[in-house]
Amino acid sequence: MKILGYTITKPTNYIQRTQPEKVGSFTIVEQPTQIISAEIANFKIAIQAAKGQYSQQRGMIYDMYQNTIDFDSILIGLIEQRLIATTGKKLQYLVNEEPSPQGKALTDTPLFNEFISDVVLSQVFWGMGLFEFGKKKWNNQELFDYFQIPIKHIDPYQKVVRETQYSSSQNDKPYKGIDNVLFVGEKDNFGLLQQLTMLALYKRAAINDWAKYTKLAGTNFRILKYRGAQLGKKEREGVLDKVANFAGGAVDLPQDIDLTTENQTSSSQNALFENYVAYLDEQMTKIVLGSTMTTDNGSSRSQAEVHERTTETLLDADSAMLLNVLNYDFYEIGVKMYGLPEGGRWSYIENAGTKQLEQIEMDLKLKELGILFTNEEIRAKYL
Repeated sequence: MKILGYTITKPTNYIQRTQPEKVGSFTIVEQPTQIISAEIANFKIAIQAAKGQYSQQRGMIYDMYQNTIDFDSILIGLIEQRLIATTGKKLQYLVNEEPSPQGKALTDTPLFNEFISDVVLSQVFWGMGLFEFGKKKWNNQELFDYFQIPIKHIDPYQKVVRETQYSSSQNDKPYKGIDNVLFVGEKDNFGLLQQLTMLALYKRAAINDWAKYTKLAGTNFRILKYRGAQLGKKEREGVLDKVANFAGGAVDLPQDIDLTTENQTSSSQNALFENYVAYLDEQMTKIVLGSTMTTDNGSSRSQAEVHERTTETLLDADSAMLLNVLNYDFYEIGVKMYGLPEGGRWSYIENAGTKQLEQIEMDLKLKELGILFTNEEIRAKYL
């Protein structure tokens, strides 16, 4: 199941043995994602296995990536913001600088926007991805369709799709040379999720400790004070059993024992956990969006504008990357499979309203610096 453009782990029947499954031209035996404990030691083992000198076992590190996506709600929102900034722009296929009807038919296909999102997600966050393209019949039409090969089955060094994620087999199939298959990213790139996963592990451990502390601090400790003669071990155990079963009602204790309660809530301890988790969230935000400051969180306007420009530069890089994929890697597939005219190029449709607002803002800043415009210049720009 896909939510916000990326796969969320679905419940799996672990009793039923997994069977080979046909995914486009390839056959794979897909294994469920393992839930791995939030320990840096496990992350180190996974990285070492994935970057081995003679063989690369990437299954564990990708399972940890999936755990990060599944369990961190803040990260889900950050990823969505970055994807929307690129996929929210409208694409067009130009031939002789004129929009192509074949290109519009392709961009109007429901799955095309999902493909665009998956390209950005694969290359930016996972480091690589493999797609196979086809056609889907609907209402007497043949529409754009694609399959995304599960990343744990991609061997980018041998350029094959493995039947199983753990080892090679005779049923592994090369993807190099298949006309309708597209590889994006780099074989040695592990994406932003490599850094985000480490932060997520610290965050999961911190929240776990915080939950334990909250449970402990929220419990009223009971203090027993013995007066007079000392009680034997058996009698003390009997008193402790009575106190343990005391849930706010009445408890019958010997006359020489006082029972008081003490609340252990500590605002400073809670602030320590809260600030630590907030720090980790800020580091995630910097990695995904490139900045954290806005005027809403108390930063000055100038600071917020600098951070906004940093984020825009990062998002512009995503857009440029996507255009490179479409104009170079996807070009032959688009022409041969989907009838795009040769010699064309993909570009974004500029939002005239947004562009004009940016120009107005720039002109106002120039006016503050003492640069004035004539009435003729203003009419030429805006009327």
